[in-house]
Amino acid sequence: MKKILLVLLSVFFCSAAMADVKGFNDITDTGKIDWEAVEAAVSAFDSEETRAIMYAFFIDNEGKELSAKDILTYCRQMEKDVVKCANFVKNYVSYIGGDASDCTMASGIIGQRFYAPRTGISDIDATTFNKAMVSCGPYEHGSGVYDNGKVVDNSYHIASMVGVCVEFINHVKKCTRHLESYYAKELSKTDLDAKKKKQYSCMLNLVQTGQLDLPVDKMEKKCK
Repeated sequence: MKKILLVLLSVFFCSAAMADVKGFNDITDTGKIDWEAVEAAVSAFDSEETRAIMYAFFIDNEGKELSAKDILTYCRQMEKDVVKCANFVKNYVSYIGGDASDCTMASGIIGQRFYAPRTGISDIDATTFNKAMVSCGPYEHGSGVYDNGKVVDNSYHIASMVGVCVEFINHVKKCTRHLESYYAKELSKTDLDAKKKKQYSCMLNLVQTGQLDLPVDKMEKKCK
């Protein structure tokens, strides 16, 4: 009886989690494993043993593409931690998921220059997307901004230099995932006209080969 109850509960909680996950991304969308997302989401588990089990699952699936549904299916095997496992999946998908708004947010800083506080020294050149990526690279994980070895900005909030870059890179990652999913779905449509098919194939190739450019209309023009 206890076994049956656990199975029923696992189905219930995983189904509920599926509904939550759908808010972030299509539950059947597949993608390569994002280890940063795994690291960020694994805190859902209190048990080191359970964390190790989840790590083992992703290691076993290295090189494969997984969907939220795949991970939730695995969660059903973790009877005592099924609820936390469902939360793990929601956090994981939230971390890597994205939509068109992420592309808009990432595009928001393009065309600007940001200056380190109190020094007036130009530190982030975001006049183009590529320059923004190069400038923000060192601050992706919240590193400080230095001037002659002296920290002039090491805060992690959106009003800071570090915050601008952290938010920008996060939006770029989610925008990339959104575009990959969007163009792949569009190309799977049987009624897509030849002109659109050619353009979407070109844009998907740009995104997948690291040639993302924002705002998106720049890529649209390249792929006309």
